[in-house]
Amino acid sequence: MAYGTSSSAGSSSNPSGAVASGVTGQTINLPLTDVRDDVDLRINEYFADYFKTEITIEPQQYDVVKAFFLQRTNNNLEAASALTSAVLVTCSELRLFPQDIITQFDNTNLQQSITAFLNLSRTGNGLLGFSKNLQPSANIQRQIRV
Repeated sequence: MAYGTSSSAGSSSNPSGAVASGVTGQTINLPLTDVRDDVDLRINEYFADYFKTEITIEPQQYDVVKAFFLQRTNNNLEAASALTSAVLVTCSELRLFPQDIITQFDNTNLQQSITAFLNLSRTGNGLLGFSKNLQPSANIQRQIRV
């Protein structure tokens, strides 16, 4: 019997062509899937309440964090507001006090510190990065410049 063909005995025992798992036979070499599984429904259920988590923060904490970022961003209100909200959300997720985190940021490179801090509450596929300009050695520069 040739590969992919069925014998008459096999077709008489299962006339509908259904596979043992209840899924109809597929003519492709991908894994068997259940067509009744609605992936879109599962995704919509996952993200239904994703952005509805409310965070309660005392006004003093907010003011301290925003004042710090206003000072470090040369009074750029949009940047300070974005950094403030990101740090406060991460502090809430990690159950940390924002004032403690701000004092840690005070004597460090802010770009690297904030990136590392925000990555503490992220999963592997959503990590943030930062650019670091590395100076190549003179030998490498000589080889690149033709």
